[in-house]
Amino acid sequence: MQFLRRTLLSHDVFPWVLIVGMVSLLVVTLVAVIAEEEVSLDVRSGMTRWRINVGSFPLISRKQDTYVSRLVGLHHEIPAWRTVRTQTLLFPVSPHYRYHGSYHTLKEIELVVSLFSPPEEESRKIAEEVLSCLQRNEPRIADDKVRAWFDQLRLASGESP
Repeated sequence: MQFLRRTLLSHDVFPWVLIVGMVSLLVVTLVAVIAEEEVSLDVRSGMTRWRINVGSFPLISRKQDTYVSRLVGLHHEIPAWRTVRTQTLLFPVSPHYRYHGSYHTLKEIELVVSLFSPPEEESRKIAEEVLSCLQRNEPRIADDKVRAWFDQLRLASGESP
């Protein structure tokens, strides 16, 4: 302990320890401010993309199929990505984007199918209609279609409103 205290506080080592500590704190702070997590949705196929960006450069990127993209089976060569949410380490709340709720809308389709087990053709038709609404820049209408479909299936199954 005595050796460590004498070594770190000596006049030769202390400035370097201070400089390395300050530079590492600065680098961590810059990465926390600049690094951004982005989730996007391909409105043509229903696939999602998760990326970590440093500034405007993607550092990590992962594409993932959703239930809707597997159901519809469309994979375009040129995807039409729409940002769903972005957040940084310092600001964990995402600003509101036009397609902010669209990922949840696709998850609702999967939930409705798991709850009521409708025919696959009916599920595919709803999924295609939802993607069509998203392509026309109408995410609220897409959400309304899924909710109306859910209500229709719920009433058909005998549940009360």
